[in-house]
Amino acid sequence: MKNRTAGAARIALVLVFTVSLGASAFASGPAKGKDCPAPWLGARTFGAPRGGVAPVRAQTPQLRCLYTPLGSGFFQPQIRSGYFPEKAGAPFKGNIVYLEGLGDSMLNHAPLFSYLSARGYRVIAFDYMGQGGSSGKMNNTVVGDLPDLALNMLARHGRDVAHFKKIFMGWSTGGLASYVAAVEKKVDVVVLIAPGVVPNKVVGEGLAGWPPNEITMRTLTRMNYDGSVANPHLDPIHPTSPLEVPGFAVSLLSTAEIYQRMNVPAEVKGLVMLSGNTDTYVDAEKTRQVIGEKASHFVIQQYAGTLHEIDNEIDSVKVHQAIYDFLSGLKE
Repeated sequence: MKNRTAGAARIALVLVFTVSLGASAFASGPAKGKDCPAPWLGARTFGAPRGGVAPVRAQTPQLRCLYTPLGSGFFQPQIRSGYFPEKAGAPFKGNIVYLEGLGDSMLNHAPLFSYLSARGYRVIAFDYMGQGGSSGKMNNTVVGDLPDLALNMLARHGRDVAHFKKIFMGWSTGGLASYVAAVEKKVDVVVLIAPGVVPNKVVGEGLAGWPPNEITMRTLTRMNYDGSVANPHLDPIHPTSPLEVPGFAVSLLSTAEIYQRMNVPAEVKGLVMLSGNTDTYVDAEKTRQVIGEKASHFVIQQYAGTLHEIDNEIDSVKVHQAIYDFLSGLKE
């Protein structure tokens, strides 16, 4: 009993230290994302990129991403959202809502979104509070609430929503949120890209550098954007470490612990795309075990040698094609 008490005390001490370090050592200010370039669509605005739907004289209205107040009260964070439009003239195949990862941005995955939109899908995306182009504090985001926010964005930006399957496509943290949606039967289809179903506690550059657990491009993808290949990452990594947002990090870890034990209904279809064993952010092998036990009807594919950001990896077109093939193979 004494050993158990001591062990619990040590765990509590580590948690308190981690949270206090993250809260004191890093600022959780607003994200510094760009306004959305073409072909992103959202709402017709006049002038200022962060909203202002009232006309401004002598300015031509533009179509760009939408900045929507979240919640109520005096301080309302602005959530950036929008969609890649389906190719004009192509048969419309449905809406896909993309849920991003920690430190990610909706602007950083244009190759994947372009591939799917060119083939008839409308790809909807949004930034969480405090990252990408959304304001507010990421510590106020609860991972388990993200599916409802995603459904809100589907209703806001989707086309003919009632007549098509609800499809979530999530990477990393967004993969975990999409898995939550699948367990709770809030969607019909999920595509989980290196999902955070079994996240590692030591990630990125690890504990040796500063900040600890730093998220860096070289730990996300093997791609070397040296000018010969266009870099799809339009927004910087922000936050740069889970310790910068300890409240969100705790929400992520606790949500993963809970939902690893829950079964996914057989009616919900899924594709799971696992990274290689050099991915420092998630445990691919344990994820395979969880999915095999709790969602045995899901299709599992593994991309050996890849790091975490599979859709922006070397030979990423194979990943894009696999997603399209999976979705195309679903029955109406």
